[in-house]
Amino acid sequence: MASAELIEGLNHALNREVSTFLRYMLQGASIKGAQWAPAREMYLGEVTDEVGHALYLAEKIVMLGGTPKRCSECSGTAIAGMGRPLD
Repeated sequence: MASAELIEGLNHALNREVSTFLRYMLQGASIKGAQWAPAREMYLGEVTDEVGHALYLAEKIVMLGGTPKRCSECSGTAIAGMGRPLD
């Protein structure tokens, strides 16, 4: 099994990807008007990429012997270079 610190870091990265695809989905869904269709399509097109990134990370966590978790289930330690815990 991989170190708990590595798996926790991957879980934080997973949660960032989930947060990102949710943000893109909500932003895309909120765009109104035909003139903004390209912007809407751009945001909604990014959702698929971000979901793919999240799935990749979740599979790696499992492969390393961990369990994919939501950030509320993570220990709350700061990720290197970020300076604060992710909530």
